[in-house]
Amino acid sequence: MRFATRAHIEAIFEENHPLWGGPLTLEQYRDYWFSLFVTPWGASNLRYMALTEEEDGPLLSSLKLYRFTGRLLGQPVVIAGIGAVYTPEAQRTFGSASLLVSEVLDYMQKKKAAIGLLHTEIGLPFYERLGFVPLPARETRGTLAAPGRSGAPAGIEIRDAALSDAKALAVYQAVVNEGFPLVIDRDAAYWEFLLYRRRRWWELAPPSPARALSLVARRGSEIVATGFAIVSPEEVRLQECACLPGSEKALGAILDRIWTEGLEAGAATWSGRMPPGPPPDPRLSGSLHPAEESLPMAAPLGSTASLEGLVGDPGHFLRDLDRF
Repeated sequence: MRFATRAHIEAIFEENHPLWGGPLTLEQYRDYWFSLFVTPWGASNLRYMALTEEEDGPLLSSLKLYRFTGRLLGQPVVIAGIGAVYTPEAQRTFGSASLLVSEVLDYMQKKKAAIGLLHTEIGLPFYERLGFVPLPARETRGTLAAPGRSGAPAGIEIRDAALSDAKALAVYQAVVNEGFPLVIDRDAAYWEFLLYRRRRWWELAPPSPARALSLVARRGSEIVATGFAIVSPEEVRLQECACLPGSEKALGAILDRIWTEGLEAGAATWSGRMPPGPPPDPRLSGSLHPAEESLPMAAPLGSTASLEGLVGDPGHFLRDLDRF
């Protein structure tokens, strides 16, 4: 196992671009990821890892490794995030991906990581064999209804999120994350990374009926509510929304804008992963279904002997923008 060279990364992108590149051209896909690697947060916390037999030998498998800080059952922890596990077609069936994931977890355990975390698109068995356990994940689906609201409350400004909001968002996020058993911290640098990642993808993507909304509600210098969504004619995908206690009307104003744009685009329904408990706005009620894709899984590392307390906690919830 080693840090991937630029040549390794470009070879990986050339092969997995059809799988994960979406509407971007290969050149745009490369530019997108290399721009993320050099952001302040990415330069310190995002690495491409490679498995090779020799330093300049053929690539056997690869993955992206993220280093997060957070809290697990109230205790501060380091989290090893694993994404984009990929084995070139010519190297498959030899166990290279399993070996690389195992070596990366060993490496991060030595770096004091308490858990490994990933979101699988290939089902559970492969990662269960490597010590990962599935975490609860449910989707809420509902019908879009006309907003019928009177706009933002007095003193509240609803606008698009900007990189300059990162510090205020970090303060806000620390409050709205309280009480969840597993939390990924979002300091200002990480918020800048999230907002830049989102903006850059949509800057590069070709024109389409879909668009991303990234909205904040501000009261002076304080952010009191947020809403992130992908609006398309097919549906509104509500990726995240939350508010500070007592700021439910500000969240309602954000949902007014998202719902309005969804209806104008031709969507009739919405979906998203909502935290457990009563929703802060009645429009966020809907039918619950087990998530069918991007399933979260975690593996205990180091002194973390078991994740039974996390898996069985009815309050477990992972926010969508933290997916990797």
